[in-house]
Amino acid sequence: MPSAPVLFGRRLAAALLTLATVSAVTGTLPAAPAAAAAPAAGTPAAARDVAPFPKGATLIGGGRTGFLAWTGTASPSYSWTAYDGTVTPLPGSRYLAAAGTDTVVEDRGDDTYALRDMGSGAEPVVITTPGTLLSVVDATLVMQDAQGIHLVRKDGDKVVRRPVTGLPSGPVSVRSTAPGVLTVSTSQASAAFLSLVHVATASAVRTVEARNNVLGFESVAGSKTHLAWYDYTPRTTAGRSTSWTSGPARRRS
Repeated sequence: MPSAPVLFGRRLAAALLTLATVSAVTGTLPAAPAAAAAPAAGTPAAARDVAPFPKGATLIGGGRTGFLAWTGTASPSYSWTAYDGTVTPLPGSRYLAAAGTDTVVEDRGDDTYALRDMGSGAEPVVITTPGTLLSVVDATLVMQDAQGIHLVRKDGDKVVRRPVTGLPSGPVSVRSTAPGVLTVSTSQASAAFLSLVHVATASAVRTVEARNNVLGFESVAGSKTHLAWYDYTPRTTAGRSTSWTSGPARRRS
């Protein structure tokens, strides 16, 4: 376990989660202070405008200029809404969003994926690669096959595939993403681990073990320098208490 402060209590944990969480597997929620408080007197009408959220939709991810949402029933079921209110319907059956960016990826089937920068209107970057798409970080696909997790991107006309190294053995799951990083949990028969992976090196730079291998980790978040999670700590009396633990990312000794 890291030598990091442990802060007890659900209320404090929730407050730290609000401050520390950069993203989840589904993306980063765009801040909207204008929607949470009445505008100050004299504020221009344009500054008080709030981008409409599709009725009954689920937020997939948010970036610098807008957000990706899924309705599930409408056709098309995905759309990108710019913060100025412009809505762009997205054809296709499955999209993921790169947390904290304007990049979305369309799963076109047949191991083919199209990455679009919704903020620039540039032509999509099409990548064909085997495996199962788990997530996307910036312009890098996070793929899984029988050999493990691979990071896939396009360099010019060449598809570059890099295996993620340094993860414990066992079944893996991507828990959260943020620009430049992702967090991965690994389960074993009697242990559960959480790793921080840097995309630049395609390696786990920090791995911690859960205090409770059955319950594992919750509310996971990561950045280039920190891991954060909601953990379960045994108490000396009956029952269990919960704690929020965070600390700088360092290599496991």
